[in-house]
Amino acid sequence: MTDFGFSDEATVFVSVCTSALTGRASGVGVDVVHRSSCAVWEPGPTQRGQPAVAVLRFADRNAPSHLIGLVAVIVAIAGAVAAALWARSTRPEIAGPDLSVAAVAAVISLVLAFVAWVQGISAGDSWSETGQDFDEQLRNGYRTVSFVALVGGVLCPAIVLVAGAVRRCRAKRP
Repeated sequence: MTDFGFSDEATVFVSVCTSALTGRASGVGVDVVHRSSCAVWEPGPTQRGQPAVAVLRFADRNAPSHLIGLVAVIVAIAGAVAAALWARSTRPEIAGPDLSVAAVAAVISLVLAFVAWVQGISAGDSWSETGQDFDEQLRNGYRTVSFVALVGGVLCPAIVLVAGAVRRCRAKRP
């Protein structure tokens, strides 16, 4: 601090950020914010001769939406397969569990879409600690998850179920 002409009582605010998709901050003597993509350091006054030090590391990581996206894809596939099995089945006593799995998968997909939507909104918050806007890539990842959950986990199985119901009704007609 004294090397740069600051008094012993002066403080400095330092914020170092990386893309939230490519890095995670960790360190000694720093506060980690912004979903671990930024490190904030504000050392207090130091005694003459003692340096104010912070150690900071950035490590690669997956996007925060990666896990919920993977779950959304698995649930959507399970729902679509169950709906297809129900639609193709000719025996109602065997098809009951398939219809239940498709319905549960649709409800789970709705919940996942809502969670991703909420996370996408909070990912767009600006952070007063850093003054940075959150990465647009994060918001796009959550939008993709919401789309996959709604289209793949709700809409597609619903279309297959309706088509199967129409097929069953036609098969019952004399």
